[in-house]
Amino acid sequence: MTWPRFVFFMDPNTFISGNPGLWPALIKSFITDINIKRASLSLEYSHTKNAIANFQPEKDNLNNRQIFRSQDLDYHQIYSINPSLPWISNDWWDLQLNTGGFYNRLRTLHLK
Repeated sequence: MTWPRFVFFMDPNTFISGNPGLWPALIKSFITDINIKRASLSLEYSHTKNAIANFQPEKDNLNNRQIFRSQDLDYHQIYSINPSLPWISNDWWDLQLNTGGFYNRLRTLHLK
C-alpha cells in the first residue's frame, strides 16, 4: 500500500486519505441538440474510462482500520435526454416546459 500525501483522521480507526496511484480520467462524449422553433431536444452520451470516485471505503484488515479514499472506476457511462417545449396559453402568459432524464452506469475496479 502506497501511503497518501494527506490524511484526515475521523476517529482512531477511520480516516480519509488521498491516492497518488490514480490514473487520469479519459472522456469520450457525444451531444446533439435539435431545435424546431422554440422546442428543443438534447441527447447526450459520455463514456469515462478511469473515472475518479471520491470517498470509496476500504477495510485494512491488518490494522483493523476503515479508509476512505479516491479510487479509479473501470468506466462510467451516462445517457441523457432533455426535452424543452413551449406553451403559450395567451398573449401575456408564456411558459417553457423543461424536463430531463438520465441513465448512469459504472463499474468499479477496486471492488472486484
